[in-house]
Amino acid sequence: MDEERLASIAVELARRVREYDADDNGQWLAEQLGPDGLWPFVFVQAAVGPVTHDSFRQRLAWTEPSTVDDIAVERAIRGEQVYLNRIEQAAAVKRLHRRGVSIHETARRIGVDRRWISRVRAGEIKYAREVA
Repeated sequence: MDEERLASIAVELARRVREYDADDNGQWLAEQLGPDGLWPFVFVQAAVGPVTHDSFRQRLAWTEPSTVDDIAVERAIRGEQVYLNRIEQAAAVKRLHRRGVSIHETARRIGVDRRWISRVRAGEIKYAREVA
C-alpha cells in the first residue's frame, strides 16, 4: 500500500475515533488495510508522537465512555476550557440542547464538531444515548 493511501487512512481514522466506537473502527480499519497492512499501520501510528502517561490517558478517553464528571460538564457548558471525555461531551451537548442553545454555540463552548453534535442530538452515537 502506498504512502498516500496510508496517510489518508490515518487522517480518516483520527476523525472516526471521535465519532464511532472501537468495534466499528476496528472493522473499518481492517477493511481499509487488509490482512497484511494492519500491523505496519499500528506501529507507524504508535511512533507518530511523544506519549506521556497523561497524554495516553487522554487519547484513550473515548474508549471509557462510562463516567461523567458533572462538575466538568457544567464548567464546559459555561464556556470554561475543560478537558471532557466523549461521554461528557455528549452529556454537555444534550444539556445545552435542552436549554435551547444552538449547534454553533454548543460547538464553540464544548470544542467539538457541529456534525458530531447533530449526530448526538439525533441519537446516532451509541454511548451518547446513555447520558442525560
